[in-house]
Amino acid sequence: MGLLATVNPIARVKGASLKEISIGRKQLKTPAYIPKIQKQFDFDLVCDGEMIESKLKALSFDIHTVAEVIRKRKESAEQFTVEMQSIDEDYDDLIKETPIIIDPNTEAFYYQIPWKNKGQEKLHVKDGILESVPFPPSLKAILRDADKEHYTQTWAKVINQDQMVSYISSYVSFEAEKKADIIVPPVPLITGQEITLDLMKIVNEKTARIISERIMASSSMYLPLSYQVFSPSNEKGAKTRERILEYVRANIMGYRFLFIKILWYSSFRTRLAQEELGDFMMQIDFIKEDLKDSFALMLLDAGSEGYCMLANGVDCFSEPINGNIGVNLSGRDEESETPIHGRYLHPTQGWVGFSKLRDLVAKADGILPCSCEACDVYHGRLDETVPSIQWNKSRRAHAANLRTRQVDALVRGIKEGNPDDIVLRIDSGEDRNLINLVPRNRNRNNLY
Repeated sequence: MGLLATVNPIARVKGASLKEISIGRKQLKTPAYIPKIQKQFDFDLVCDGEMIESKLKALSFDIHTVAEVIRKRKESAEQFTVEMQSIDEDYDDLIKETPIIIDPNTEAFYYQIPWKNKGQEKLHVKDGILESVPFPPSLKAILRDADKEHYTQTWAKVINQDQMVSYISSYVSFEAEKKADIIVPPVPLITGQEITLDLMKIVNEKTARIISERIMASSSMYLPLSYQVFSPSNEKGAKTRERILEYVRANIMGYRFLFIKILWYSSFRTRLAQEELGDFMMQIDFIKEDLKDSFALMLLDAGSEGYCMLANGVDCFSEPINGNIGVNLSGRDEESETPIHGRYLHPTQGWVGFSKLRDLVAKADGILPCSCEACDVYHGRLDETVPSIQWNKSRRAHAANLRTRQVDALVRGIKEGNPDDIVLRIDSGEDRNLINLVPRNRNRNNLY
């Protein structure tokens, strides 16, 4: 079976490119910003399109929350008027027209990532995955013990007890049931340990085979990479990256999509670590270039780093629309200061807390740093008396509007033969500490 996907390259300037992608009957033009939807509140916003200025190119979800996030709208869409029309046509239209991607969140079998409280019990993302994905009981019992300390032993058990096909099939079936158009293989976090490199190959290849036999979706290759793989002090890191690149080079021709997730970007605050990551991404882009841009590279949960790397081979990046990027690792709420107001995506300073935003706005005579539809109503009236529900809708819609505008500016730059606007924009703002993610010298003899 499988779902036919085609990637049509339109233009390329340095590390930035334009593509038109078909996934069955759905279309995706890149470069693209893809909001990740983590709550029903977020999903209602994008379904209704309230304050969102442009149609979103694609959506991504988390494996452990997607069912609950879409449940009410899906149930509404399954009810009909006397004229036999769905009572939720907005949901129907979105599902029919918008490519859907579901993040397998397999890093939760390594990191103990806080998720939510259930009574007195603190649940982790791993608990959510085990509740959601229909694993056989024997496999669920093995995965329940997975963590950083028992990581190698857990996956050795999965392999030795012939549970790998069940593991992959459970994930694939669940993603397909939730209408994913591109299946992201459930590759366990790649830490550099030998077994994780073996699993990278096994899971990617078996997932593609399962999809081709019985799933109406497109397959992909997935690389969830620990920051340890890029640590300048990790002597094994360079060899691990080289082995990953060799695997991609040898196998990517069978795919139209390569997903990469970096865990966690908060560990890339030094120039050397950023350069290691930037050079790795550049090498991936050289593979793409050699294959005439026949596949698309997508970053999951990338935030401002993903936006920067649209100039370094990345075609799409997903970012939580609520600004919660990696914060679950520390167990923080949306924003430790004024959590009810969350974080706001500043055009030059990235995600900032509400208190900092108020200070910046006060210095600008009450004017917000954005003039999109979602922000206009708050000029001259931004303070803590702003209703939190309405503000949280507005800041999410603003994030989608701003990212869309930023990507549109890059598209214009590529068409004009000059994508450097994205680099200049990064260099002139407080995100300039990310500039090392975009190598100035695209040297094919660099490092690898």
